[in-house]
Amino acid sequence: MLVLKALAPSLMALGSIILAIRVKRILDALILAVTEAAANHSQIVAHIAHNAPLSMTRETGVHVERSQRLGTGLLVLGFLLIAAGAILSALVFYLAGI
Repeated sequence: MLVLKALAPSLMALGSIILAIRVKRILDALILAVTEAAANHSQIVAHIAHNAPLSMTRETGVHVERSQRLGTGLLVLGFLLIAAGAILSALVFYLAGI
């Protein structure tokens, strides 16, 4: 019983940490995409206004794709750990009432 009492919040904490890491990676990918889009926009405006040469910036699609591939699994794992911790917590309360 003591193991279940300790395991439930541990699972929820681990799931929350994994979700926090995932959210940070999503925000990093979004910031990179917005930054690159703004740089591309500025280059296009400069090209139209001053006939400046156009150059391609880094491909943000690679970063976003990598983030999606690994991140979906982390997102699911985080939610599953939180759910497992909540179920164990409910089980502990149920078994304590018996």
